[in-house]
Amino acid sequence: MNPGASMYWYETEITFDENNNPLWKREMQFPQESTAQSLNNKWWWNAKNKTWVKQEIIKEQEVPH
Repeated sequence: MNPGASMYWYETEITFDENNNPLWKREMQFPQESTAQSLNNKWWWNAKNKTWVKQEIIKEQEVPH
């Protein structure tokens, strides 16, 4: 084994509804290199297009009063 090589593994968790249709998918890489990795790892199932769509993280912006 190369001492400089990194070893990673991946885990995928999929949530289904009562009719066994996919709803959500979350993918995780281990070991995690930062906490930011665990924040943007969710997809929802678009049943119409039959594709996974990455969930967006919306950052709040301050609005002057």
